[in-house]
Amino acid sequence: MRAHDLVNALTTAGALMSYSRPRVSDDNPFSESLFKTIKYDPACPDWFNSIDHARQWTQDFLHAYATEHRHSGLGRHTPHPFTTAPPTTSASAAKSASTNTGPHTPSASETAHRTTTLTKNRNQHPPVVSGRLTTSV
Repeated sequence: MRAHDLVNALTTAGALMSYSRPRVSDDNPFSESLFKTIKYDPACPDWFNSIDHARQWTQDFLHAYATEHRHSGLGRHTPHPFTTAPPTTSASAAKSASTNTGPHTPSASETAHRTTTLTKNRNQHPPVVSGRLTTSV
């Protein structure tokens, strides 16, 4: 049976077309995106001397990616302050957690500084920072 015949038979039977394959890691858009990010990182070596060298480089890269790299999807913030909330034990920490400004939330001055910086960058480079292409009329 040729490919087109199979597709027609499946369509006739009511099967939906899908090119995803179960248990195949390279069909995962998240793993593909991370692979491309690592592959095009200027610090990524062309080859690794050993498995330990690869593991150490990957560990260092992922640490820097989570704590230093500013992500466009997070408004040019690093994910670190939002994912590392220490346990709240003091009364002031419990109070701040109850008012939805827990220890992992940026302070008002930090948020104001980020907002000012983002606004300045958007005004200088609108398509780059905002993630939207602009068209002039």
